[in-house]
Amino acid sequence: MQPLNLKLLIGCILAALIPPAIVLCMHLPQSGPQPIDPRFNVGGEVLFFTSTRCGACRRVEPAVRQLMSEGFPMRKLDPGSDREMFQKYSIRCVPTFIYVVGDREINRLVGARSIDDLRRLRQ
Repeated sequence: MQPLNLKLLIGCILAALIPPAIVLCMHLPQSGPQPIDPRFNVGGEVLFFTSTRCGACRRVEPAVRQLMSEGFPMRKLDPGSDREMFQKYSIRCVPTFIYVVGDREINRLVGARSIDDLRRLRQ
């Protein structure tokens, strides 16, 4: 018999005691990016949160352009036109790179990074 996951047990108890609308709003924080099974590492994209006034963003821009020209799936997001995405992923500083599959965040890098760091983001 496997040990019970404490978070799962708490979630089940709360689901039984609290109305469903309230339970849906609750969030148990995770300890960081969760590893993804390589069999499911298909698709996905890297979200590049940037700003035109950010010096670090300008420094990493050549690496971003090179990766995109190689077919690396990356989408640039700016706070002026993509405010909802900045809020959804709780972006506090730029540049921030988030690898997502569907709506699930898999990995995150904050700050100007090397092209090799960006390539490893999807691994």
